[in-house]
Amino acid sequence: MRDLPGVLILGGNGYTGSVLHETMLRAPQRCRVHSVDLCCFGRNLGMSQEVDIFDIDTLEGYRSVILLAGYSSVKMCSSDRDASWRGNVDGFRHISGLIRGGQRLIFASSASIYPGGVVDAHEGMALPVRFRTEYDMQKMVVEMLAEEGMRMGKDIIGLRMGTVNGSSPNTRSDLLLNSMVRSALDSGVVKVRGPQVRRSVLGINDFARAVMEVALWGDAPPGMYNLASFSGTVGGFGCMVAEMTGARVEVEGQADVPFDFTLDSRRFSGVFGFSFEEQVGDVISGLIRSHPGAVYGERGGGCG
Repeated sequence: MRDLPGVLILGGNGYTGSVLHETMLRAPQRCRVHSVDLCCFGRNLGMSQEVDIFDIDTLEGYRSVILLAGYSSVKMCSSDRDASWRGNVDGFRHISGLIRGGQRLIFASSASIYPGGVVDAHEGMALPVRFRTEYDMQKMVVEMLAEEGMRMGKDIIGLRMGTVNGSSPNTRSDLLLNSMVRSALDSGVVKVRGPQVRRSVLGINDFARAVMEVALWGDAPPGMYNLASFSGTVGGFGCMVAEMTGARVEVEGQADVPFDFTLDSRRFSGVFGFSFEEQVGDVISGLIRSHPGAVYGERGGGCG
């Protein structure tokens, strides 16, 4: 066990972090995993030390550090700009400053930084200089800090993820398919806003498998990578949820923030030899099965 790589998840009690933590715990022959989290959202799963990332002063003993903690929604960032800037931007700066030779930092970026209207957005394309939301701006600043760290020789990998969806011990109810399935099962109505908007979705189990590979893959080049399991329109997703739940579709108009694009994830698949396995029906089925006992939470404010 002592010779296995140590992995630290920052934010391991949250929506994505809890699934990643469980996935890594099911592979004890591959790594030793620890988690810290302030446990602000959902139930405390008892897997994480309640530690503020700003109180961490060393990352000694960890081969990979996975930064998922922070303000993870448009609403959270717009409702408290100062706190979200500290959590997202200053938090990244603090953790990246602790990374030493032989350590890898993996952080969650977002596909929301890509311009609207693009099909198969890829890592080498030009990015917009104006931002739709505070959330997008903070993600871009974090990527700029990451690029600076990489120029200094640090091993940093950023993941531009499609909208993560699927069942979790602490499920977010404000995300696309998660919200649709919950509404369908609770009220018999699938609410669709902006039916023609295109989205790329990352199944949460694909997310966990992908991040584990990044954490344990020794010679992958630093940089930014897209992650997405499948793509489609919001209207198409809504019809699929309705078909699988017996609910009816209710179109509400246009999306408030029209993130309209799809992602090309071939670079990630090629470098890591990774296959995205989840399809839209798999994600919906998992959400339906977990719904009776699901713990839901939105991301509308900060910790405390």
